[in-house]
Amino acid sequence: MKKINLFLGIFFIFFFASSLFSYQIDTRAIKYGTERQKINFIQKVFNTGDRTYLPEIAELLDDGSDEVRSKAAYTLFKIGDSTCVDYYKKGLKDNYWQVRYYSIKGLVKFATGKELDEFNKSLNDPYWQIRYYAASGIGKYGNENSVDVLVNHINDNNEKVKEEILWALINLMWKPESREKFKTLPDSKVENIFNFLKGTNTDLKIRTIWLIEATGDKRGVPYLISALDDVNDEVKIRSVWALEKLKATESADEISGLLAKSSVKVKIESIKTLVRMKTEEGIKGIVKGLKDPDESVKIYSLWALEKFKNISTYPEIVNCLNDKSPSVREYAYKIIEEIKDPVFIPILEKFIDNENNSINSRLIALNLLGKIGDESVKSYLIEKTRTTDQLIRYGAIVSFSYLDKFDNDYLEILSYLEKNEKCKRVRDESRKILKDIVSEMVKKIKSPDPKDREFVINKVNAIIKTYEVKELIYKMLISDYPEVRSKAVRLVIEKPERFFSKGIREALKSSDIETRKMAAIAIGEIGDRSAIPLLKKGLKHFDPEFQLYCAYALAK
Repeated sequence: MKKINLFLGIFFIFFFASSLFSYQIDTRAIKYGTERQKINFIQKVFNTGDRTYLPEIAELLDDGSDEVRSKAAYTLFKIGDSTCVDYYKKGLKDNYWQVRYYSIKGLVKFATGKELDEFNKSLNDPYWQIRYYAASGIGKYGNENSVDVLVNHINDNNEKVKEEILWALINLMWKPESREKFKTLPDSKVENIFNFLKGTNTDLKIRTIWLIEATGDKRGVPYLISALDDVNDEVKIRSVWALEKLKATESADEISGLLAKSSVKVKIESIKTLVRMKTEEGIKGIVKGLKDPDESVKIYSLWALEKFKNISTYPEIVNCLNDKSPSVREYAYKIIEEIKDPVFIPILEKFIDNENNSINSRLIALNLLGKIGDESVKSYLIEKTRTTDQLIRYGAIVSFSYLDKFDNDYLEILSYLEKNEKCKRVRDESRKILKDIVSEMVKKIKSPDPKDREFVINKVNAIIKTYEVKELIYKMLISDYPEVRSKAVRLVIEKPERFFSKGIREALKSSDIETRKMAAIAIGEIGDRSAIPLLKKGLKHFDPEFQLYCAYALAK
């Protein structure tokens, strides 16, 4: 058994040793191999990803074959790390462009920040791809001194390189020193950059806008204003945003001009910017947006006018109540209701009186008048309850209910309309409002707060002729509060109905002699014969005046 275990141990040791040996790569090809053998060596290292062979791969950067050197540079780039920085720097001096290409890419990836000279020199490389990555490296590792270097190369003959130089400049602008450096550049140098906004390359334009925005250089404002006329919507929108960030309020007129000739997206972004800039110079343009064929532009224009709260725009906001879009009408309504400025009152009245406006929009305006109005509106609404137009009458009584539904004049108007109005819709609405009013009065008359009870006592006479008041009077007759019961008895005298008989009989038993006197008169007016025994008993009461009232009731 021991021999078997010993044999197995030797076998496994031999197996692993041979595996380890077979994994090792023969490096003799570096010095003595053919071009093909060197390429095969590079490929084996690349396939295994073994970084221990990176120094050997770097030796091949001195090989006479362009293909060997380019494959070595490629492998160093793909599996290399920060230890390969010197190899990348060496590769940048190679006369074969692919070696320099992979080396600059590796340097961008693993540089320590001390390699700016290599990046700067590579901006002059004859191959654009190398210049592209050189700009990328400067953007990643550069400082304020790199601003001049990049600007001096901005007129590169390749558009992609120009784009990357702009991007590199943008990346540097997070440092205050870089921003200050840019702002001190001569006008002639920054004009070379800003003039990209007059070209045809959209990507260059957008990156130029980003750069102006990142630097905060006010010299870019005129160029941004000119870019508002660009054919590309993205350029227009980015220019608008940049002008906002630069607080270029002098551009408000030009931005508002976009509302007359641009796409919906540009118009909406322009409106938002004008609001955020808080400049009233753009109000005229926003007002024009209310007449835009697109619903969204109208709504955003209303939103903007709501923010400014400029009274000169109120008539235009009110006119939107007549817009063909329900959403626009609803938003205009909401704005007027929320601003609740008394200045709206005469504007709404004028709108209501204009018969050229649709009846629905005039009713909406009437509704608003009640919600935002004050005492000055009452006489106008009362006048409208008497107009020959039944829909306007309907709108007026609804509006008044929002303004002050307990107004004495209004209560009397409702009482009249409930019985005498020819239009069923007006009549039914009057009755509905009266019912709601009475319900609230019933709650108040039961309140422990004497002010609530006094309020009802002072208001109830205005609706005495209505059908709905009966419930209220009955609740008052059985109230726990003497002043309420006394008032109820007086009301029954004015409105004698058998419906109140039970309550009046209870009042005839009240401990308050004045209430009993009024109850006796009320029973006489009602003609409640079931109360005769109580009245006869009253003839023997010690108060001669009460006796007289009971006699009067019996005679009735």
